[in-house]
Amino acid sequence: MPFNDFFASIQDARRRTGTERGGAWYRGISDGRHRLRPSLLRIENRHADAEVNMFADFWTMIEGVAIQNSWERLSFMQHHGVPTRLLDWTTDLNAAMYFAVANSERKGTGDPWIWVLNPYKLNELFCGERVIYDAVDSVNFDYYEAALAARRGISFPNKTPIAMRPMWSNQRVRLQSGCFTFHGDEGALDDAVNTRVAKRVPVPHSSVHDMRRKLIDEGINPLRLFGGVEGLATYVRRSHLG
Repeated sequence: MPFNDFFASIQDARRRTGTERGGAWYRGISDGRHRLRPSLLRIENRHADAEVNMFADFWTMIEGVAIQNSWERLSFMQHHGVPTRLLDWTTDLNAAMYFAVANSERKGTGDPWIWVLNPYKLNELFCGERVIYDAVDSVNFDYYEAALAARRGISFPNKTPIAMRPMWSNQRVRLQSGCFTFHGDEGALDDAVNTRVAKRVPVPHSSVHDMRRKLIDEGINPLRLFGGVEGLATYVRRSHLG
């Protein structure tokens, strides 16, 4: 797929979701067979107490992080590899393209995809109001209290995923222009919405190499997106060894 065709498809997805003039969130997926389901909910047969126990252990054992809000704590955990109910999105199309093609393989996988989401329409399904939950407009329940209730068999308040932007409390979220959907239900987001809320655009494997080169030329690399020693190490390795 030539670049012009790809970006035309992105614009069409934005038009269909009502984000043509701004406000779109993106998610890059390296294997299009994967559903829009966060890491915790992909783990089958997990213990009923696992979610709250991971949260409690992490914030009991960690040092030097002064975060009290449970949503900000959850986003911090997400970006350090703990399975959560958060699914990563970004307001930066280049960042989404990177995650779609950086580790995409030709054999044994589906084509990469870029999802385009209207977060305002998504939250309208939950609360009837076009708002993004952030540090100013707070969601009307506390994550940890809801997780404790879920352990007792009480469902999370949101039946559909909701769009959230907790404070950028760590460098990685900030560098990636990060935002999230929070999934209270076990189902995938792609089952819960229609193409007026979210639509996906394919990146054929035949275009992956050219797209990687384009991103490199524009300075979109692991150091730019991850920062720190980990991002630097990945950047140096890929720059010199491919």
